[in-house]
Amino acid sequence: MFFPLAVICGSTLAPGARVNAEAISNPTAELEVIVVTARKREERSQDVPISIIALSGKQLERSHSYLPTELAQSIPNMQLQSVNPRQTAFSIRGLGSNPASEGLETSVGLYLDGVYISRPGMLTSDLYDIEQITVLRGPQGTLFGRNTTAGALSISTRKPERTFNSDVELSAGSLGLTQTRGSVTGPLGSRLSGRLSAFYTGRDGSVKNIGTGSALNNQNKVGARAQIYFQPGDTLNLRLIADFSHQQENSGAQVLVDPGLTLADGSTRPNNILVRTARFAYTPIFNPFARQVNLDHRQAVETTGVGISLEANWNFAGYTLTSISAWRRWEFFPSNDMDYLPLDLQRTGGSNIWNRQLSQEIRIASPLHRSVDFIAGVFLYGQRLETGSIPGATYGLDAAKFYSQPTLILPAYALAGLTSYTHANADTDSDAVFGQIAWHVGDKWDLTGGARSNWDHKVAVVSRRRSGGSVLNVRRDTTAAILMAEVCAVSRKEL
Repeated sequence: MFFPLAVICGSTLAPGARVNAEAISNPTAELEVIVVTARKREERSQDVPISIIALSGKQLERSHSYLPTELAQSIPNMQLQSVNPRQTAFSIRGLGSNPASEGLETSVGLYLDGVYISRPGMLTSDLYDIEQITVLRGPQGTLFGRNTTAGALSISTRKPERTFNSDVELSAGSLGLTQTRGSVTGPLGSRLSGRLSAFYTGRDGSVKNIGTGSALNNQNKVGARAQIYFQPGDTLNLRLIADFSHQQENSGAQVLVDPGLTLADGSTRPNNILVRTARFAYTPIFNPFARQVNLDHRQAVETTGVGISLEANWNFAGYTLTSISAWRRWEFFPSNDMDYLPLDLQRTGGSNIWNRQLSQEIRIASPLHRSVDFIAGVFLYGQRLETGSIPGATYGLDAAKFYSQPTLILPAYALAGLTSYTHANADTDSDAVFGQIAWHVGDKWDLTGGARSNWDHKVAVVSRRRSGGSVLNVRRDTTAAILMAEVCAVSRKEL
């Protein structure tokens, strides 16, 4: 579907590239010069030989690709794994990291209109009113505010226009799919223009919970973005962007694929899942193509994202000074059946997330068409993240019997009601300076060098507490008391 673009991009684009829209819309015509903004200024793609994949907003609309999972299928060397918004990971060329650990940041840098996105879950909602998406391969540090090791995903939205324009799109599909999106743009004054975009996506669940008869993994997403573009003169322009997104779904259900009965040495795993569930006269479903689960607790997720940014560009004597100030908030509230079984083992659990981030980037770019050109910048970043496990993550009445060894079945009260609660605060402060300089030795030779320096400071405070459970009766359960610690350790490891 994206083959025409792949042909156009065959000459290798560069970070921040912008593809000539006319060349894409008319693929049978003679190819025109592709203008890119790899080094934060307009250049021919042939002059900046760095690998990049670029997709225009029109291509995304023609293919009806609005979700990041759909986008990843169209980009070579890019993968996306997503169980829920918190457990979402982008990787490029097989390199990435698991962002479910709130103390770590993803190896693939994520940017929305030049603003660094700290948590991948912020981008799990619909991509709408997009101008261009670029995927940059390899480390990005001398041209971007936040350093990344595997690459970067940069999303640019459409700017306000000076002429009035509007569009509305309605789509419908199987499983009750309904998509609505639209935008309106136009002048608000002699030097002021605006743009308003909104979307809604709804769909019934694709996985059936045979325990309750309900459908899980549905879609229910809504969002809006408002922009104001102000150009008081030829040398200065400002762009103010505010966006909001909300997702509330009965999603996150995972079908069971394989019981994992065989160990590495070929022997059968002792006390395996089938042995344990047989104690309750139940056999789990290991058939992913049946798209069925059997859960006895709620499976849901709710996220809310809000952001505001101000970009200012000032041109003087051929130099361009750019400032991007941004604040973002993201919240994630899950509700998961922790054991994936209809047994009363572990009740509703998960980790609530409250994330705040503040960033400021200032960079200067020199004029082009000189023997030496450069770009240099300063990046300031602060993140405040709080996470707390859901208090409902409690062992149930069936837990002791399920986690017991075949030769020793613990009494139900040994684990029933036992709850572990974890709360953590993770603060990150980062300052960086970066730059890149290019010396045009001749018509065919360039010498380019870059440097970066980071000062990162992370502080984390983690507290854990336990409540509930019962003390074993020593006279009646002496052997059980001796082996209790081992059983609890095994249960935590296998889950």
